[in-house]
Amino acid sequence: MDVYVNVVDPSGIAAVKLVYKKPGEATWNNMPMTNIGGDSYKATVNAHGWNSGNLEFYVLAYDNRGNSSRSGLLKTEVKYCVY
Repeated sequence: MDVYVNVVDPSGIAAVKLVYKKPGEATWNNMPMTNIGGDSYKATVNAHGWNSGNLEFYVLAYDNRGNSSRSGLLKTEVKYCVY
């Protein structure tokens, strides 16, 4: 599953992370998002073997001055993964 976001900050972006929780699990995981040009970032989450249910996630961004900002909590339904 691919997640795309646009992140903007006047001082520049130092890092962007995708923070997510698999359906039916309590542990939060995180992974770096890759800049794919301009203000666009992408992360690919391998959902192989996951249970069906809601994937919960948010985006955490850090600017070049050491500040951070977080998106709201988002959810998407995972039905099943066949690969």
